[in-house]
Amino acid sequence: MTEPLLTVPEAADYLRVKPRTVYQWVWRRRIPFLKAGSTVRFRRTELDEWLARRNRKEIRLAPTTKSR
Repeated sequence: MTEPLLTVPEAADYLRVKPRTVYQWVWRRRIPFLKAGSTVRFRRTELDEWLARRNRKEIRLAPTTKSR
């Protein structure tokens, strides 16, 4: 069975951002998406993988504090 596709507002709710942010990420190709004509859709599993990669990257880039 194929997973249902999310709309921009649904993806925004899932990611806890505004729909405008999702549209900006799509325009900049920073988020995985599917497009048929002018319709943009998202797979929840791809969003989960994208979030996991993004979180790992942020953890690696987090500043470290010097111990005294």
